[in-house]
Amino acid sequence: MAKYNPSNEKHRKWLAERVLKVLLGYGYVLDFDARGEELVFYKNSECDERALVTVYTSIDRRSGSMRWKGTDAIRVNASHHWEESNGFHTSQQRFHRVIHRRGSFDTIAQRLAEALRIANWNIENLDKERWDGQTAKKKRRRGGKIRKK
Repeated sequence: MAKYNPSNEKHRKWLAERVLKVLLGYGYVLDFDARGEELVFYKNSECDERALVTVYTSIDRRSGSMRWKGTDAIRVNASHHWEESNGFHTSQQRFHRVIHRRGSFDTIAQRLAEALRIANWNIENLDKERWDGQTAKKKRRRGGKIRKK
């Protein structure tokens, strides 16, 4: 697939359609109460109503296409809210990832799908430690050359 070009209006429209397809495929719902100029989607946990994943899509409400380059990126946030025994409300951020709109349409959609999968796991498994996905292999520098570990 072609590389995403943010100055091309058709590319911004195609990427917005692709992002919407991925979000709706994972069962996310449009948040009509959200304020601001971008579309916001959310998904509640099946086991706990107070845990949710929020996706800030960077899709403009008026035009239906992605915003102009450099303004912001797609953000995925998973959080859990509860009430303490003393009556105070507390929240914990379980996962946060910023997906920059670089590369081809497929790679952007794959990075978004991976972030949604990890965020969903974090809100479904509140009893386990938070998980940020697979860790990348560290590179070691030997003799002036970078080699994979």
